[in-house]
Amino acid sequence: MRYQSLLYGLFAMVLIAAGVTWFQASFELREVAEYTGFRGEARENPLFASRMFLRRMGIDARRHDGLDTLPATDSVLVLDTERFNFSGHRVEQLLDWVRRGGHLITRARVDQDTADDGGSRFGSPPETEDRDLLQQALNIRIGAHHMPDQDQLPFSLQLDGVPETLEVELDFFNALVSADPDTRQYAFDGASWLLQRRFGQGLITFASTLEFVENTALDRAGHARLLWYLLHSHGTPQQVWLVHEDGLPALPVLLAHHAWPLLLMTVLGLALLFWHLIPRFGAALPDPLPERRRISEHVQASGRFYWKQGAPGQRQLQDSLRHSLQAQARRLIPGWEQLDQARQLEALAHWLQWPSAEQPRLAQLLQAESLSESQFTQLATLVHNARNLS
Repeated sequence: MRYQSLLYGLFAMVLIAAGVTWFQASFELREVAEYTGFRGEARENPLFASRMFLRRMGIDARRHDGLDTLPATDSVLVLDTERFNFSGHRVEQLLDWVRRGGHLITRARVDQDTADDGGSRFGSPPETEDRDLLQQALNIRIGAHHMPDQDQLPFSLQLDGVPETLEVELDFFNALVSADPDTRQYAFDGASWLLQRRFGQGLITFASTLEFVENTALDRAGHARLLWYLLHSHGTPQQVWLVHEDGLPALPVLLAHHAWPLLLMTVLGLALLFWHLIPRFGAALPDPLPERRRISEHVQASGRFYWKQGAPGQRQLQDSLRHSLQAQARRLIPGWEQLDQARQLEALAHWLQWPSAEQPRLAQLLQAESLSESQFTQLATLVHNARNLS
């Protein structure tokens, strides 16, 4: 028994050794680099890399969610949002902060409805988002959509007061249109994508897009240098506020902007509903007197009802008409009961002034088991004429 257990153990060890040898000969351990995306705050904050870069460069850069307050006027405000909840009062506060010496860096807002439905093909201008009060206040319009070719990237940019030429790599942008002669415009292929305007004692930097300072593009071309020089366009900033979200406006504001036809129809519908439900004042109108129908209308209605019942109802109507005709003949033709069927037919034809040549048709009307609709009409006419003769 002990010898058998030893054999089983040796056999298992041989199998394990063979399996390990085969695995090492068939597989090789390798390290593969795979992109897993951003983690932590960088996953939901596109300006995270810019903040880390500026802090490493010795600038006090801070993240702010929303814009309930404004920084000091010796600071730079980077506003990378759609400005959905910017009211006229908030825009005026922001521009007043710039007038007192602040530096605002922000981007354009394009009407995404016309950009998404195919109305904004390459080279054709989409509609400017007229609901953006900041663009209205600065009188900046949206031009054509541009997508540079790969051999055109990166393109060169020479900022005022910057000794070196910067390289920029934008995959696409919408041109900016401004008629202000004091606005410094930076263009690519004849289309302006970056504007800088002195505003009071401050400066407004308005870009078609701020994707070049976001996490996915800050390390490309000369984007980090461009961010650095833009922040220093109005002197050395003491602090930089990075705002990447400003929340959504209140529900009534969203409905007023995007669903005003539905709101109007709802208000009109409620008004009509209330008008229908409110009580009326004054005496109630009397009910109209019931209309009395003639006996002939009841007879006609009964006849139509029986006729629609099919064969049983039709036979009942036929028998009723024939019985009425025989009753009149019995009363008006002498000796009717003593006559046989043929003599009764001749007497009835003579009394009704029926042509002798058409007596077979009269016999069919009086004796046939079923009649067509036209024959039934002839029988009814015959009974009516008999009543008139009597």
